[in-house]
Amino acid sequence: MIKSLTGFQVVNGGQTMASIHRAAMIDHAGISGVYVQAKITEVPAEKIESLAPLISRYANSQNKVNDADFSSNDPFNVELQHLAERIWAPGEQSRWFYERTRGQYQVQKFREGPTPAKAKLFDRKCPSAQRFSKTDMAKFLNCWDRKPHTVSLGAQKNFVVFMDELKDHHPEKEWRPDDLFYKGLIAKAILVKAADKAARVAGIQAYKANVVAYMVALLSEKNLDRLDLMEIWNQQAAPEYILTTFNKWAQPIHDLLVQTAGARNVTEWCKKEACWKAVCSADLEIPGALQKELNRRQPLPTVGLDRKGAKNGLSTEDGKNIARTMQVASSEWFKISEWGSKKKRLQNWQCSIAMTLAGYAQGNWDKVPSPKQAKQAIVILKIYEEEKGQK
Repeated sequence: MIKSLTGFQVVNGGQTMASIHRAAMIDHAGISGVYVQAKITEVPAEKIESLAPLISRYANSQNKVNDADFSSNDPFNVELQHLAERIWAPGEQSRWFYERTRGQYQVQKFREGPTPAKAKLFDRKCPSAQRFSKTDMAKFLNCWDRKPHTVSLGAQKNFVVFMDELKDHHPEKEWRPDDLFYKGLIAKAILVKAADKAARVAGIQAYKANVVAYMVALLSEKNLDRLDLMEIWNQQAAPEYILTTFNKWAQPIHDLLVQTAGARNVTEWCKKEACWKAVCSADLEIPGALQKELNRRQPLPTVGLDRKGAKNGLSTEDGKNIARTMQVASSEWFKISEWGSKKKRLQNWQCSIAMTLAGYAQGNWDKVPSPKQAKQAIVILKIYEEEKGQK
């Protein structure tokens, strides 16, 4: 007979286990006569990451299981949960709760708060307003990564795209999110929540989720890496100049989505990259408070200098080009270089520039592009994006 089990995962029967747990721990019911049939699969440790999701998928074929649920045990999500459990918000009074598996928040609340007093303590430590799921996480990150059209595909599809692209951007198996990544994620969550509130205050009901995604993405596009996400993390709130911007943008962006859709279904139109390009190219006013903040934080040094080097001699256009170039990940510049060479869509010298930029990005931009390099980078990105848009 089996005397004990360690390191097991429930892939089918979570509701049954939760019910038994509640009956015993919360309702104090006797469960000594309860028997549950179980199938136990022993998996070698080196195969757990690849086999566990497959067991979960095929063991749950009789019920609808969301795609996000199959990624619960992905190392990225496991490490993100560890970060959420370890890192407290400034002031050490509360922390954000990452719900890696469905129902995890309530299970933890039952576990830590079996009495009303302890339940209140848990609510103060992990308020429900600071709970977020895997699909929420993917939404926060893809909004800020300027992919509102992907977010508009819906929570599950957006999450699947996010996880696929995550593996492309970080093919090395040992990569894990760190403290800085986590704090940046929470800052982006705060921005999305602020945008959602602005849309509600504006009375927007139709296409509100799309408006929120496009507002945050447009802020990311306009800021050119000049906004300090750590400031948002430290304050645990969006600055006033961002709140003002969202309040002024909510209705105009809603109108833009409807107008640019034309005779097309607005919801479907919001899922297209062409919609995002239309919003980006629109002459939307940047509120003075935001523009003042962006001007105050104008980047960047010239190539060969570190980030603390002099930044004289750069025009506003140079600064924008350099900042836009530095928004592209190393893996993406490598991909562009290979694509341009293979498809003959770029000149050899353009492929070389893309490869150089990939090296700069891989070195965390200790060296940054010169104005000439950045100007050519914008041309290269335009060719690449136009080619993608035609497919």
